[in-house]
Amino acid sequence: MEGDTTEIPGGLPSAYQKALGQREQKIQIWQKAERKVHLMKDQRKQLQVLVDNKFYEWLINTGHHQQLDRLVLPTADSKQAAR
Repeated sequence: MEGDTTEIPGGLPSAYQKALGQREQKIQIWQKAERKVHLMKDQRKQLQVLVDNKFYEWLINTGHHQQLDRLVLPTADSKQAAR
């Protein structure tokens, strides 16, 4: 597709735009709270591990991990096995 369109023609649906705004607001609140706490480096690392584990748990519980698994590129070994 050619051209330099930078916007979605007609804009986003209002419900989607609202949900997007709410999501962005939650992220900003989380980031502000994290900065306010002033964690040490090892504490920040522990928090990151906790968040990663909770996210992975959510992926499994919701079934969304299957979508991510499909994004993994096949390795050279798996390509040869498919032949």
